[in-house]
Amino acid sequence: MDETNQTDYSGYIDSFNSDVVLSYPLRFWLLLLSDIPAVLMVLFVLHYLLNNSSQRKLLHNHTFILLLFLTMFTLLTDIPLYLNYLRIGSVWPASPATCYVWWMCNSTFAVTSYHLMSLASIERHIIIFHSHWLATKYKRLFLHYLPHIVVLIYCFCFYFLAIFFPSCENYFVYTTLYCAYPCYYFVLNFRNFWDVVFNGITPPLIITVFNILLLARVIHQKHVRLHQPVVWRKHRRLTIQVVSVSLLYLSDIFPAMVIGLLKLCGYSTEIGDKILLYTNFFAYFTSILLPFVCLGSLPELRLKLKQILQYLWLCKNQTRVEPFRDPTFATKGHPIVVKTSRF
Repeated sequence: MDETNQTDYSGYIDSFNSDVVLSYPLRFWLLLLSDIPAVLMVLFVLHYLLNNSSQRKLLHNHTFILLLFLTMFTLLTDIPLYLNYLRIGSVWPASPATCYVWWMCNSTFAVTSYHLMSLASIERHIIIFHSHWLATKYKRLFLHYLPHIVVLIYCFCFYFLAIFFPSCENYFVYTTLYCAYPCYYFVLNFRNFWDVVFNGITPPLIITVFNILLLARVIHQKHVRLHQPVVWRKHRRLTIQVVSVSLLYLSDIFPAMVIGLLKLCGYSTEIGDKILLYTNFFAYFTSILLPFVCLGSLPELRLKLKQILQYLWLCKNQTRVEPFRDPTFATKGHPIVVKTSRF
């Protein structure tokens, strides 16, 4: 790595090591107490979507199934590494392999989610207003399945090559969160430019523009089709689902997009790097909240969860009937007295 890049890298490490207002113990318990119920909720929602054939076959659910799988990987890999860092104050195990795994998880899962959400924002227009485009098997293959496969392969290949085969030398700092970052992040070349523009700036722009257009088109259709309440309710449900999840992802990626754009324009990122200390932490709550947002957009699943909770409550509070004979009425011919007790 040349001297210029080494200086910039060291300066970034110094800013990264500056702590945020939230202490390590506070961040640790916030993440730990949020991660566990999030894992359970992801399993619950995925079980419903995958085991219910009617839900599994719906095209608009496929993107959210992929997002939930990516969320599961984040909850079980990225967040535990972050928790371990907060617990001992350094990366453990302190080896390049740990850093490579963390870099791949942190970058690939996040950017893949952003691109999938962009794809869902575009595809929702097709599903609602041009469903005939997906009427045949071949149309679904090229307009639905193939774009999802391309996104998954592209994101994995891009970050695998950028992290494991960079044009510079990776520098591992085990006392720094994420071992700092891969060296390509600090080198101004085409790969960094592409990462900032196509992976960092393009997805939130697509999500924002297409969701605004979707809201406008759905509201317009409501007034045009006054005598079709069933169609309006269906469109409203599909729109609320994609818009709610989109807002969740925009709250995560928008600050990083602005900072990346300023960095690309040559402005100092010292303040931006400190802001990223906060956004990198709170970005984890996008993965934590996603299964709960998906639950809110599935009324049938909400009803099922409500029934399960009611059943558990009744099991906890049900009474047990135990027959016994009162000694004062032990003579033959007197009835048995029933005693009730709680578990």
